[in-house]
Amino acid sequence: MRAHLLLTGGFAATFVFLARCEGEGEARADGATINPGPMLTAVGGHSPAVAFGGELSFMYYAEKSKIQNQLGLGAFVQAQRYDGNHGRYALGVQAGNILGVELGWAYRESSPDHSFAMGPHLALFASMGFLVAFVRTTVPVVHGDAPSHGFELAAGLAFKFPIPIGDIDVVGNLPSGRPLRARDGAALVASIERGLGWSEGGATDDALDAATKRELARAWLEDARMEHASVAAFASLSLDLLAAGAPPHLVAGAHHAALQEVQHARACFALASAYAGEALTAGPLALGDHASRIARGDLCRMGVEAFVDGCVGEAAAAACATRALEGVRDEAARAVLTTIARDEASHAELAWDVLAWCVAQGGEDARGDVERAVADLATAVRANAPPAGVDERVLAAHGRIAPAEVQHAYASARAVAIARVAGVLARSDQPPSPGASRLILPIDPDRKS
Repeated sequence: MRAHLLLTGGFAATFVFLARCEGEGEARADGATINPGPMLTAVGGHSPAVAFGGELSFMYYAEKSKIQNQLGLGAFVQAQRYDGNHGRYALGVQAGNILGVELGWAYRESSPDHSFAMGPHLALFASMGFLVAFVRTTVPVVHGDAPSHGFELAAGLAFKFPIPIGDIDVVGNLPSGRPLRARDGAALVASIERGLGWSEGGATDDALDAATKRELARAWLEDARMEHASVAAFASLSLDLLAAGAPPHLVAGAHHAALQEVQHARACFALASAYAGEALTAGPLALGDHASRIARGDLCRMGVEAFVDGCVGEAAAAACATRALEGVRDEAARAVLTTIARDEASHAELAWDVLAWCVAQGGEDARGDVERAVADLATAVRANAPPAGVDERVLAAHGRIAPAEVQHAYASARAVAIARVAGVLARSDQPPSPGASRLILPIDPDRKS
């Protein structure tokens, strides 16, 4: 009975909090994750056992940025079966990000040889993406008349599957183009207005149902806003490069990429407008505190952003576009994806050149920041499933791939980048040659005029 009360109270508190976050998420810059998953534990102490079960936890985050970079506060409820003949149940509060602590109350049922026991639950955990390692102890302060289970020391592994609630970046968003970031890391995008400014116009398949058109318009409009912001991101990069004394081929590469992003944005706005049935364009882009970061020439920040947003993000965006080309049937979408796949791949190569130069010039500080960025790199990206009633096969025919394919593309790009960056960091005392960039520029930036 006590166990049932513990579980009921824990689940009720969890879902009340999640409902609050979900209801207020659009008006707030915070949110939470709900983290269900199985756990396996080896138990030592007075009554050794092997336990299997599960945990449901949530963590609250006060800022709209990567959860690895901020302290989360939350609660947990656990249920495990010990040696198949009795259970252990616990609930409590927790705090942390990569490293964290749990404090709560645990109840272990009677077994054939021991009476029940209850007492404080204390655990330390280390989160490695979906895998969590932990050690915990329970000190019984209440027990039955027969010999109790006594002091418990345990270690184990849990697999967590974080689900975002509210307005946070759980594992990073896969950008379409290079994101323009505020000081807290959040991506900045322009508002949307009606008009032809950034839209080239276009027609769509009239046979599509209204729900599918709305979803295609939403997806392509999201890409359009990110591509539009990428124009500013590369403009900002060029100023940073100039402020840091970068060689001309990197500055020229940033300007060339910005011009390509203009074309990407116009093409995505055209598709979004066609599916929406009205002309949509970009409104003003509010730079916020990003303006204070422009032209600072901060080699450490530039190196980290080159790796995360370029070497990984733009490579993943190119991979997503390439995957989308395999199933696309709409010719307008095919033309847009062909251009984006080619250009984003070249932007990723430019990012590798920028990264190598920043680390070579920035020395141990820049190298250390990039190494930490590698360690903190998101293990997956947010990918929204289509609304109920919308056929993924129809979306694929119009250039939109399924969430599982987005995750696979990101995972592949992430793995390649992590393997490749080790070589860049090892060679960081040798800056790249002016011809290292693989961009094909219309003008030789090193030619004397």
